[in-house]
Order: sequence, then C-alpha cells, then structure tokens
Amino acid sequence: MNKQIYKWTLRIVLTILLVIVFIHPEINFGTKSLFKAEILSIEEESQLNEFFLKEKRAQMDSIMNISAVSFGFNGSVLLALNGQIVYSRSFGYADFTSRESLTDHSMYQLASVSKQFTAMAIMILKEQGKLDYDDPLQQYLADFPYKDITIRHLLNHTSGLPNYLWFFEKYWTDQTQIPYNDALIRILQEQNLPLNFKPGSHFDYSNTGYAVLAYVVEKVSGMPFGDFLQNTIFEPLGMLHTCIYSRAIQKDYPDRLNGYKRNYKSFRPVEETLLDGIVGDKGVYSSTADLLLWDQALETDKLISRFTMEEAFTPTRLDNGREIPYGFGFRLKNENEKRVVYHHGMWEGFRNVFERYIDDKFTVIILNHTSFNGINRLADHLIQAYLNPPYNSLTQDLVFTTLHKGVKAAVKQFEEKKAVDQYTRVDQVKLLAVVKYLDDLNKRSLSKKIMQLYFSLSGENQSKASGS
Repeated sequence: MNKQIYKWTLRIVLTILLVIVFIHPEINFGTKSLFKAEILSIEEESQLNEFFLKEKRAQMDSIMNISAVSFGFNGSVLLALNGQIVYSRSFGYADFTSRESLTDHSMYQLASVSKQFTAMAIMILKEQGKLDYDDPLQQYLADFPYKDITIRHLLNHTSGLPNYLWFFEKYWTDQTQIPYNDALIRILQEQNLPLNFKPGSHFDYSNTGYAVLAYVVEKVSGMPFGDFLQNTIFEPLGMLHTCIYSRAIQKDYPDRLNGYKRNYKSFRPVEETLLDGIVGDKGVYSSTADLLLWDQALETDKLISRFTMEEAFTPTRLDNGREIPYGFGFRLKNENEKRVVYHHGMWEGFRNVFERYIDDKFTVIILNHTSFNGINRLADHLIQAYLNPPYNSLTQDLVFTTLHKGVKAAVKQFEEKKAVDQYTRVDQVKLLAVVKYLDDLNKRSLSKKIMQLYFSLSGENQSKASGS
C-alpha cells in the first residue's frame, strides 16, 4: 500500500513540474532547461525586423520622393542599423544624356568625405611602425619648408598652412599641365608662403593639410597614394566600386560619375579643373554599398586596432587646452548624449553626407552629383524619420532583448532609458502585434514572454499618459 501511494505521489509531482516547465519554459533546474528553449530562425527574425521597419521605410520613401520630384535630388541613399541595410534607393540618372539610371554601385566623388581614408592610411602606417603622429613633416619631406608642423597638426587641421585652392590660382602659371601633390609642396617652398598661425595654436579646416598627408603616404610607403589605399583598404574590404582618381595621373575609371549643376529643370556637366589633380583632401570615388563596407570595418580591427581607431574619434586639443570637435578625418558631435562621427563633402557638383551614430550603431550615407543644396536638411529628415519617435526604436530593441535575454533584462533596459529620458515609452500596440506574430508561428513560450513585457510596462505608459 505504501508503495502504491509513493508511485501516485511521484506521478503527481512530475506532472506539476511538467506543467510549470510548459508554462514557464525559461525555468532552469540546475544548469539546463528540461526542454529546449524556443528560438526564432534567422528568417523569422528578419521578418520580425521587417515588421518594425516597414512604416519607417514608407516615411523615408515619402521624404525621398518629395526631395527627388520637387527639389531635384539625384543620387543614392543608404541607411543601416547594426550593419544591416534598413533603407537603400537611388533616384535619377548617372548620365543625363544616355538616361542611364543610378544604382547603389554608382561611383561618386566623395569630396571631403575622402579625408577619413587619408587619415586611415596614416594610421595604418603608424601601426606598421613607419611614422608617429608627432613626427615633424621635414622628417619625411625634406623640401617641406615649415619645421614646426607635425603629422598630427595636419590630421587635426591645426597646421596653419595656407589654402591651396587660393595659392594655385595665383602661382600655377602652366595651364596645360595638371598639378599633382608634389607641385603643392614645391609652391609652398618656392613662394615662401607664411603660415596663418603658429602650428597647434588654432583650428582652421585645411584641404592643404590633407593633400600634404597623401604625399606623406607616398613617401613613407614607397607607392602611389591610390595604390596604397587600394592595397590596404579598398581590396581587403571588398570595395570593388571605390578608387582614387587624379586628373594628373591620367588613369580614368569608366564607372565614376561626372558632377552636374542644375539649371531650373535641366542639368549640365561641371567641367574638371586643374585642382582635380590634387588628392587626399578629395579624390576618392565610391558607392553607397562600398561605404557600408567601410562603415562596418570601422567597428572592427580589420584595418587597425580598436585603440588606434578610437584616437580618430577623439577631439583635438589646442596648445591652450581648448577642445575642438574634430579627430582624424572625422568631425565629432553629441546628439542626445550620444556620440556621432561624421563628415560632409562638396566639390564640383557632388554633395555628400556620411554620418555614424556610434552608440546607436546607425549609419546614414547620402551621395549626390547634381549640386543639390538641401542635402544636410535631407539627412536631418531621414535621421529623424528613423530615430524618431524614439519609442519605435526602443520597442524594437526591447522585443529582441526579451527574446534573447528575457523579460527582466528588457525591463531593466527600459528603466535605464527612462532614467535619462522622462518621455520614454513603448508602443503597446506593436507589442501586441508581436505577440500575435509569435503565436502564428506557434512560438508560444516566446509570445508569453512578450506578453509579460507588455504587462510589465503597461503601468509605466499609463502613468505617463495620466501625467503622474
């Protein structure tokens, strides 16, 4: 009799345990769950991402269509989150005569966005032990006439060098010869041009400095600047639609775009000038697809160490201690207490934006070749459309935190966000829609987790709505 009671008791206990584990599959006994936890496949996670993105894409389509139809935007746009494309489209023509359409592989002159590649070349040489940032330029360029200027001064725009766009116009007399970077050094030496200020004492954005840096790369590496970038950056990253173009070298690339200037509803090509021979401050041609590869490489140690990369994102400090929001080839800013590194570019019909929201892992790339004047405003609109209202992105983050780490981790993430932003809230309608999506997939344990999140945060949203 006692044996029979023991068997029935054991059955009841096991049944209760099975029911508990079925209702709460995340419960562990020891170190392992009694059942394998449900997970979403890569395809299912992608579909769930699409659920959050489709409204944002519709917003961005609306912004871009207005920009293209009403304001003449003619270019390519790419937005990425965590390295994944969330929006990518091209609008208009690569060539207005042939009416060939632009694509995400169309190659645009990056103008000053090129400077970050020049800075990367210097950082690579530094890690190779071939130079140091505080070395004087005369150590590598014997003909350089200013003994107090260092490589760091050039990287940070604190050298005081005069603007070559001005002195070439005055001192370059042979209009049949296209000057290269060595000609720039020669003019500085021959004309004995004075510096604008003592090196290190002021910040003055300098195209001249980055043209000199490109020549330093050639002297130190022993190869043409374009070849060095090709061998150390473009090729290793698989950037197949990226190159350096200098009119002085007479090496053309058939896929690179021409710049255009808009005149009412028509577009006319912008003629190249003598200064298209100078590279380093400009001269990189690339596509939105290739720039995403570049963007992702900046998150890794494929090219340089993370420590060295962080130096490029560190503000400049003048001799008097004043801090300047410029690193090595990147402008720096903070938005909503989050770090942003970026650079814009403008040259002979090309207008470009490259912005990296480091903390959000969000990247905006806009390339245009028709002198479009509203590109900065367009970038702001696209960024706002994606990042705002903030609860859309937060809701998405909380859902994936719940699915991967559990409800407690998601609630903690919400509370940390709320501590710095009193208006933080989640989109409860979207949470319920995610519950239905998971139920339809028969992922019942996952849908219950999202339901738990919904109830955990519903009181927070109600308190916000009531103003308490």
